[in-house]
Amino acid sequence: MNYQLTDINNPFDAPVFFVESCGSTMDECRLLLKKSAQHGSVLLSGFQTNGYGRIKNRVWTSDNGKNLLFTVILRYSTFSDIPSAITLKSGLAVAAAILKTEPSLENCIKIKWPNDIMINGKKVCGIVSECDGKNVLLGIGINTAQTEFPFAPNATSLSISLSMTCGKYPEQNMLLLKNVLNSLYYELQESKEELQESKESQNWNTRLNSILFLKDEHVRFSAGAAEEKKVFWGTLKAVKENGELEIICDNIVYSFASGELSFDTAQTQHTPIEKPM
Repeated sequence: MNYQLTDINNPFDAPVFFVESCGSTMDECRLLLKKSAQHGSVLLSGFQTNGYGRIKNRVWTSDNGKNLLFTVILRYSTFSDIPSAITLKSGLAVAAAILKTEPSLENCIKIKWPNDIMINGKKVCGIVSECDGKNVLLGIGINTAQTEFPFAPNATSLSISLSMTCGKYPEQNMLLLKNVLNSLYYELQESKEELQESKESQNWNTRLNSILFLKDEHVRFSAGAAEEKKVFWGTLKAVKENGELEIICDNIVYSFASGELSFDTAQTQHTPIEKPM
């Protein structure tokens, strides 16, 4: 694979590589890990032939050269050094970067637990994270210039959200990437004591809860492994400090570490038989 070194200033003090096309940036970064790629290295691709999402067999499709597709390599000495709720913090970083790049979207952007960024109720970004015990790969796909999503009616892009059929995207992609890396560096350093006092904003999950998608709405939640999923209905309360999602059902607060969240259009009043672990 022919990687090109870009001149993007990376706050992680690591290289940002570009490749015209690849299967997926996640797959390529696994190979870079084997070659001892340094912490904070980034691989950016103009096109992916085999992109995928968080859920098995769910693909991520993108028009060639129109969107921002990249993976960040994060290396840690031990598993305990990995920041908690890293996927959610990454989502918070992406949301902040989009707002810095496009301030007019301030009242439109939300974070959907656990890994999506929404604009006006539609998905503009997906994040997938993988961990091998020490190293984390953060795959981030942001729809920027694409204007048609025939196979994903619930998707949108920055161009659509900004009412552009043609405009500053994808030319603006590099500025957006720079803003994402700066915000990501900021969020992942938050737990360090030397930076705690310099923080002017609230802690990460308080900030996330202020823009949490479907907060205080009646939701449907599928929990557990695919073959043993249990469905719960209730009101979405908040994201906890450990990243778990809280849902109130029949005046009982349930916490979930994984699962699939959706809006309950039928407003179904079902109560789970047993409280999940």
